[in-house]
Amino acid sequence: MMNRGTEIVIGPDLSYFETWMQRERTVLFFRSTEAERISLYSLLRQRNFQWITSSEEKVYDRGGWTIELEMQGDRIRRSDSGIHFVDSLWADDWQEILQGLLDFRDAKTSSLTKVELRLGSAEKTNVTSLFIGVNGRSVLNYYHGLQDAQGSRLYFEPGDYRLFVDWTENDRSHRQEIDIRVAPGDAPALILGSEGLSIQ
Repeated sequence: MMNRGTEIVIGPDLSYFETWMQRERTVLFFRSTEAERISLYSLLRQRNFQWITSSEEKVYDRGGWTIELEMQGDRIRRSDSGIHFVDSLWADDWQEILQGLLDFRDAKTSSLTKVELRLGSAEKTNVTSLFIGVNGRSVLNYYHGLQDAQGSRLYFEPGDYRLFVDWTENDRSHRQEIDIRVAPGDAPALILGSEGLSIQ
């Protein structure tokens, strides 16, 4: 079984696209506009997202998609993945919703200016675990520290972000928040050390 997947998260505080295959991960962080979110929500309503049903079948090693809508404290989750199969009555609606989300992702990734944030450590710093959040949302978990993160590529649309980082270094736990401003043409690096973290 190949460990690979895609996650699309769209919200008012943070939006990102993530793809992974084995230990290689690519994440693009960006800001979605209110008009974009309203357009996607309208698609969900027009295509009866809340009424879509699925059935369970005994299968093995099947991929698929799960879509979750969270709004005003309510959460609606629909899945065509694993043992869950969208019922044929709703197949066209599901496909239109999924295609709309994928089209949005593709249009964004092709039009955005992207700046890569590199990860590193200060000299003689042994980082054994690492957790990174952006704008209040926990996004990246590296249980084996920077060694685990070597296959990751983190990209940001130019703008202002707040990162919070938890890491373990030489059996000492650290947690720190830092504001970063990403500008076109930058090549920032997030450096972890025994004295804290810094952007270089």
